[in-house]
Amino acid sequence: EAVSRGPMPKPVIASRVVGSGVLDIPSMDSAAGRISGVENLNYVTLEDLDLNRSITEFQKFRRFRRASILVSEAFKELAPNLETLLQEELAKSGVPQSQVIFVGSSVAPALSEISSNTQAVILTLLPQLDLEDYASLLGALRNQRMPVFSVGGNIFAQLGALAGWGPADAVDEFAERIASNVGRILEGKDAGALPVELSVKPRLA
Repeated sequence: EAVSRGPMPKPVIASRVVGSGVLDIPSMDSAAGRISGVENLNYVTLEDLDLNRSITEFQKFRRFRRASILVSEAFKELAPNLETLLQEELAKSGVPQSQVIFVGSSVAPALSEISSNTQAVILTLLPQLDLEDYASLLGALRNQRMPVFSVGGNIFAQLGALAGWGPADAVDEFAERIASNVGRILEGKDAGALPVELSVKPRLA
């Protein structure tokens, strides 16, 4: 919501932006690195954590060409063409047949929508769910012997996904970057000229 509004009257920091490689999120290169380039707008995102790279890692040990990708309904509202964008990104990564399923506050409808011929489920961040919801979702898919790959963090591998690709734990790094940016803004720096990428090495779990 914040990054789609344009220039802000006061400084705004979006604490964690996901999908920056797919969604239309403002960015530009500068001497300081990648910045938003929008007056008073700063956000923090992980570099090198995109969908293509994740699929490449997953395909190393389980090949699939037909996948269902689970995405939060909230992202659909912000990017009406998100379904097409995701299908295009998956096709580039060797998954020409993909189904995008938007998940709301309940996991049951999403489970019922998964196509019978899908070979893998790709789980993205669903911030509206709690850990119990995730565990229920992963348990149901595991009972169907469906391989699940999680993008954006490997906590889901601990909950039952076959594999996860992302940072082990970037909470401290995010907190440090946000605190640093707040300090620089208070010193008079424009939030739109501060770096947005956080370098945290992802790993396969």
